[in-house]
Amino acid sequence: MLKDPDSIKQPRVTVSGIVGWPARGAWMLGWQVCYAYNAKNSNGAYVGVKQSTMPVVCSHTGTCYAYSNVTNYEPSPCSQ
Repeated sequence: MLKDPDSIKQPRVTVSGIVGWPARGAWMLGWQVCYAYNAKNSNGAYVGVKQSTMPVVCSHTGTCYAYSNVTNYEPSPCSQ
């Protein structure tokens, strides 16, 4: 969680590809979303760009969400 969400600079979000992972005895398919940002820490200083990934799935109704309880998900590297 960010200390000051309004301090975000240089945000970047990309979809790097389709991914799959085992979940509840079946395979889940979704997209790997890469995100990066620079934000202030609790001292008010910018700390540099942080980068991470998350799997995102969409239902047949078009609702998309970050699938946060993935245990067997191994992200591939994001492009710069």
